[in-house]
Amino acid sequence: MSASLFLFSLSFAQNTALYYTSTPQKGTAVVDELGETRYIDLNEKITIIQTFIYSIQNDNSEYMLTFYAKDMPTKNGAILKIGKNYYRLNGYGTSMINPTKSKEMFASFTGVFKASHAQEIAKAINLKLQKRDHFGHELNVEFKPDKKFYKLGETINFEMLLTNTSDVAVVYNHGGQSRGSYKGRCNYFSFEASLNGQKLEELGPNLNFGGLEGNPTLKPNQTISLKDELTKWFNFDKPGTYELKCSYELHLELPRDKNTELEHQKYAHERWSDSVQQIITIEVKE
Repeated sequence: MSASLFLFSLSFAQNTALYYTSTPQKGTAVVDELGETRYIDLNEKITIIQTFIYSIQNDNSEYMLTFYAKDMPTKNGAILKIGKNYYRLNGYGTSMINPTKSKEMFASFTGVFKASHAQEIAKAINLKLQKRDHFGHELNVEFKPDKKFYKLGETINFEMLLTNTSDVAVVYNHGGQSRGSYKGRCNYFSFEASLNGQKLEELGPNLNFGGLEGNPTLKPNQTISLKDELTKWFNFDKPGTYELKCSYELHLELPRDKNTELEHQKYAHERWSDSVQQIITIEVKE
């Protein structure tokens, strides 16, 4: 692996090291950040070639720590030792695509830590915390049924119009959350419906197993349209005026070229979780 691939040098503070986990019979007992007893093999120190630590919450209350090691993992996990403190990490194999498009296999060790622990870790490994910041974007949403009135038993279609009213382009999530979902609906959408003050029961389980997802760019002053059927979520089986609270879960990023795993990690903090909401009414007649 060429050293030019990595953008940060890794300089551990004294008494800081990464070890493979071990067994009670062979390892040394330590207590991790959760107060749980773990075992490490002091003879199996892991050589680190790159590290990232970035926020995974808008309020910067939690951070993801990722170490890349030169060799494939020989154990399922690792323990990071910083002075007298120990932090548990999960280990697995991964492929990294370098700028020449060749693939090489590495070990990755990851863990999620609260801000106070993340600050201690970042200081010990001489790496700046990558924090989330609002992009300055402004989005406007409009949910619209496709008709003014519906007959009982009729399919009720809707459209969501999302407009970028700022001068900041953002990448948004489109599709996904539909594999294995009830009637194939996209569960980035969510709804609460009521008739005459009585809440309607949602149809089917609110489950999914991911699915194909696009990440197009929403440019300044651009409007995009997403459509689905409200009758995938509720039975509108009585006449009257239904009130619906509509929302769409957004995972926003800044437009970047991310052709390698390294680039994904480098810009991983440039994300923002949000939702757009609106209350609408639907008229159903006999």
